[in-house]
Amino acid sequence: MKFTSKLLVVLCLIAGIVYCRIPELPSTIDDESFLGNWAALSKNHRSISGDMTVTPDSILFAKKGDVSCQVLKFDGKEYILKIDRDVDYGFFMRLGPIDSTSIEVAFFQTVEEALAKRKDSIGEASSWGIYHR
Repeated sequence: MKFTSKLLVVLCLIAGIVYCRIPELPSTIDDESFLGNWAALSKNHRSISGDMTVTPDSILFAKKGDVSCQVLKFDGKEYILKIDRDVDYGFFMRLGPIDSTSIEVAFFQTVEEALAKRKDSIGEASSWGIYHR
């Protein structure tokens, strides 16, 4: 009897997983409002990485070159990305939030810092700045 009950629970869990649709992350930056050319606003970002061009699967920094990225999270307002090399003291990057003329960019040393809830725009970022169209 115990075995049958446990089996029934397992089967229900499996059925729930099969029928429960888990939303998939985009594999690339697919929100067109993020794509295109962005000019670094601060002297710090202009001197370290320069202006940037966001494409679906990479970010081209004027002074750092092309950096491939993988989407870890997208909530409709901002992307959390794993980047293939250090740009500004971090292998994780937040792109957004965005408005009609500017975008926030932040770099993080760990994925936990990048994904953590933050009290302000900077949070646990090792570097943070604004870029404009």
